[in-house]
Amino acid sequence: MTLEHIKTSLETLSYYEDCQIIQTLSKNQNKVASVSYIKERACFEITYLKTSNIETYTDIESAALAIEKVLNG
Repeated sequence: MTLEHIKTSLETLSYYEDCQIIQTLSKNQNKVASVSYIKERACFEITYLKTSNIETYTDIESAALAIEKVLNG
């Protein structure tokens, strides 16, 4: 997944902020993380499925870079 595609996906999540949408991310057919937009906190929340660690990002650029690292790093 390219960085631009990731950003587009995040923009879509934030556009539908009144809905609870969770996007699951896979690498080599293994689910590695999920991402959602939290309207009340105006942030993206990335949950790493293996560790259950949660990171939050207030802007698309930072969230996209974190996701790119998970998927391509």
